[in-house]
Amino acid sequence: MLVILLGVIFAIVGFCPESDIGKLLRRALVEMPARKFARLTKRRMVLGAALLVFLVGAVALARLVEDGAMFIQFVPEGFAWMAAFDVASYLELMAAVWLVAGALSLRAVERAMRATAARARQWAANRLRMLVVAMGRLAERRARRIGRRKMAAKKSKDQDRPTPGLVFA
Repeated sequence: MLVILLGVIFAIVGFCPESDIGKLLRRALVEMPARKFARLTKRRMVLGAALLVFLVGAVALARLVEDGAMFIQFVPEGFAWMAAFDVASYLELMAAVWLVAGALSLRAVERAMRATAARARQWAANRLRMLVVAMGRLAERRARRIGRRKMAAKKSKDQDRPTPGLVFA
């Protein structure tokens, strides 16, 4: 099953390189690993190989001491079992993403969000305009009241006479 799936993927990459899925698979399976391998140095390769040998040796030694035969018999089935669940989950996730992407156009979402934002801005502008008008009317009323008060309080003609309340001036 996995070999057939891998063959189909490489056939798509090889025979249909201009299709959308072909471009996506080529980027994911050819170009990205090539970039990673281009950054790989000899020092990292030697350290990675040494780490792999050390880990495999440690696991083999631990299992051979206790129950080595059972562990060695489980390795092929274990890898196949883990690969089957991982690949199936990955394919289901990809199918779900493709279904959602096909049903929901990102451009439509962007247009809807822009329209909603424009309506919200217009609503806020209308509310602020009403608030500014109301505050302007209130300011005009207060200015009239203050003007009336100043007109009502006339100054006396006698400048030499002290003003009440200002005894020490």
